[in-house]
This record gives sequence, structure tokens and C-alpha cells, in this order.
Amino acid sequence: MLNLEPSLFLPPDGKARIKNMIVGIDLGTTNSVGAYMDHEGPKLIPNVLGEYLTPSVVGVDRDGNVLVGKAAKEYQVLEPERCVSLFKRFMG
Repeated sequence: MLNLEPSLFLPPDGKARIKNMIVGIDLGTTNSVGAYMDHEGPKLIPNVLGEYLTPSVVGVDRDGNVLVGKAAKEYQVLEPERCVSLFKRFMG
């Protein structure tokens, strides 16, 4: 799993350094994916479930929690009015 806690990006001495990194995001109509470039070439970034493709769905549950990806897609079955999945068609 990919954990994006800020402390994971700091070296052991705790001093932040700026490092050039190229990151690309493909916001697909059905799925989205992220990748970065390193010295060996492009590397896909897994989501918190360890999967590379993330469903392009966003939802808000009744407690106000934001759901994205697979969790939102599953929630959409029960609460379709609280989720969106076709918004990319209206962007740009």
C-alpha cells in the first residue's frame, strides 16, 4: 500500500530537500492512474488498495466523509444521488 504521510518523504535526518520529480495523472472517464518518472523509466503509483487503476468516482457519505475510487463506486450502488462518475465529460 502507498502511504502518503509527510514523514515518509523526509530523509532520516528530518531535513526536507527539494527533489525534481515528474508526475503524470491520467484522469480517465472510467478509471484514473498516476505515474512518475525515475532513472529506469515510468513507474505506476498504486492507490491505497495497492491497485494501479482507480475508478473515476467520487462520493460523500451521510457523515460527510469523501469517498473516492472503489469505495465510491461501491457506495454509488446504494446511494447514487451522493456520488458522481460522469463529471469528466463536463470538464474543459
